[in-house]
Amino acid sequence: MLKDLLDSGMPLDRLLSIINAEEFRNREISEKLIKRAFKEGNSETLKILFEKLNSIFIFGDEVFRREIIECVYEGARFLALDNIIDIGSNSVLGNLVVLYFIIKKHGIITSEKSEVLKILSKLKFIYDPLTLELLPLTDKIIIELDERIVAQNKPQEIAEIAAICEWLFANGAIVESKDTITGMVLLYEHSPLPEQKFKGQIISSLFYGKADLFLYSIRKLVKEIEEENDLLAHYTKIFDALSRACVPVYFNVDNLKINAMLFNDNFFFAKILNKSGVERLLWPYQNIETGQIQKVYDLKTETYITPKERIGKLPFHDIFSFREVREVADVSDEQIAIVKGLKETEIEERIRWILSDLNPTPHSPGEKTDIFELKLLVNNDNDLRNTAFILKGRGYPKIYLDSIASNLLKAIDLPVEIIVLIHTGIILDEALEKFIKQCDSAKKMYCRIDSRDLARLLKAYDRLTE
Repeated sequence: MLKDLLDSGMPLDRLLSIINAEEFRNREISEKLIKRAFKEGNSETLKILFEKLNSIFIFGDEVFRREIIECVYEGARFLALDNIIDIGSNSVLGNLVVLYFIIKKHGIITSEKSEVLKILSKLKFIYDPLTLELLPLTDKIIIELDERIVAQNKPQEIAEIAAICEWLFANGAIVESKDTITGMVLLYEHSPLPEQKFKGQIISSLFYGKADLFLYSIRKLVKEIEEENDLLAHYTKIFDALSRACVPVYFNVDNLKINAMLFNDNFFFAKILNKSGVERLLWPYQNIETGQIQKVYDLKTETYITPKERIGKLPFHDIFSFREVREVADVSDEQIAIVKGLKETEIEERIRWILSDLNPTPHSPGEKTDIFELKLLVNNDNDLRNTAFILKGRGYPKIYLDSIASNLLKAIDLPVEIIVLIHTGIILDEALEKFIKQCDSAKKMYCRIDSRDLARLLKAYDRLTE
């Protein structure tokens, strides 16, 4: 009988009023109703549908919940974000649909997209601890905030953005990265709330390696801390105290990157056993010669282990071969305009000139100029890496996924450790996310240099004009 009702052409709002909520446990029925509701596009009917689905969704198993979310997203993905919020702001299912939609459609949140974070903060159930547990996320939000976030938002809005970021971070919905922490430092420093300013003091001291300020701050949370040696003795307790307070710290031994140096790509100390068997702390985003260590402490297993080699983002100003760029704080609009007018061949000539000591032989005439191989020094003058460069010059004012897909596939197949993407146009989120995911999947380090960064680099080496 229910199947007949579904196929009867009865108005959907009436159909929903007579279907028992338990019927929604049938995935086929749920999917039919969801598809029809989005096809008709009536927001009030969609709200009724979400209300009907909500309790079944909450008490369903993980597979059922994921299937429902994906079915809803398939219908919603062509709608505007405002429409999704209108439909989903007042139910647990709806809140998760909004979050899922934002991750899929707005995966990289920059200062210009801060409105998205404010929208998330106003969802009715987003701060309920159980809400995010109902949908284990395979993808996460990438946060890349800069000083513009402060100029574009009022102090109270900054506090709201900081609160939602720390909550999503604590619940695994935001990528753990140096970019995330850099953005959080900015938010906390400009928040009007004393509790957020205190968190800002903690993470700023940890981020910049200010031992005295960190000791002063952490004593307020862990009473046993008196001096720097106590950080070793109460290492796990400190991490747990910061995590409980929703201070955005993270540590995973897989984030320890090893070549000639061990780099701590965690936002917490790495506890190491040096070659003399003495315990030491390595501050976040700092490195030490691998010859100086024996083992690293794993917070998860609470044992010392030998770390594995990992990959990830390589900021271009951290590349030793490009070290002169650290002296160039900014560039003018005119200098950026020069860079935006360069062809791939002109960019390549300048990069090869900068790296000529390491790469004396030019490429052959048959080598494609929008992707080529060079050697880079990364940590120091002994740390030589094979690198592929992908170039997108003035012919690409916007970089779509199709613009770099074939180049990326070629670069991944090359015997290189690093892939550098240099682009003078605007790269779209879909293309950037694919670039990052493909590099991670292929276990390649990656570096992105946009028009402003390229202008800084060429200015540093007096290569803006020939």
